Amino acid sequence: MWTVTSLAAHIRGELEMNPDAPGGAIPTRLENIIIECAKSLWDTHEWRFRRKQGTLSITAGDYDISLPSDFGRLDQRWVRQAAESDSDLTFVEDVTYFQKYADRFDRSDTNDRGRPRMACIVQDYDTSTKFVWEVFLAPVPDDSYSYLYWYLTLNPWIAATNGGTSFSNGTTPLWPEQFGEGWHLYALARCQRAFAGSEAWKESWAAYKDWLAREIEDNDKTIVLAHDRIDDGYMDLDKVSSVWIGIEPEAF
Repeated sequence: MWTVTSLAAHIRGELEMNPDAPGGAIPTRLENIIIECAKSLWDTHEWRFRRKQGTLSITAGDYDISLPSDFGRLDQRWVRQAAESDSDLTFVEDVTYFQKYADRFDRSDTNDRGRPRMACIVQDYDTSTKFVWEVFLAPVPDDSYSYLYWYLTLNPWIAATNGGTSFSNGTTPLWPEQFGEGWHLYALARCQRAFAGSEAWKESWAAYKDWLAREIEDNDKTIVLAHDRIDDGYMDLDKVSSVWIGIEPEAF
């Protein structure tokens, strides 16, 4: 698997580039391009390997909860507390809708608290040194609650920065091994266009686009079935079912 350092050395060889160029400008630019390609490849699709489970731990009175530094996007609209009936917590993106619901409760009144029913993800502006998402809850929790949820992770370069560290050029990104091929083709095309001064980048770019299309198609097939699923987009089959027309199936 590639790292930024090893991939940069490999592409330098393909371009016959002098790693000791005056000022080191070309090697530095090359590594920056490789990092940009990795970030773009990570974020260009909702890859299965980006899915991760987190725990939303809530204490009484705590209505704004910080999310992990690698949180990119929620992968579900609602969550439910394990083994608890009537515990749905719904996430919304419309802050106006969320605030309309939250205004039904008096946040300062401890008697107007309850199980959180609605949540909205916003930026945590109390943190000035790094970008962090947080969850606002309504009503204000009256007790401790815990919810499991699924989310898509940020690329490791941004996630590390959000966590107050940096992602080393000598570290391998945690993605499937075949993504090394895509990363190489993407970075090679970009570097050929930037440094080679020829049309060779077009062939590398076409190979990358072919690779990307195959990976996206494979990513969207999560279960192998004996028969293809019927996509009843217009609900035609549903409308002619026995349930729809009110006919009970005969007993055999």
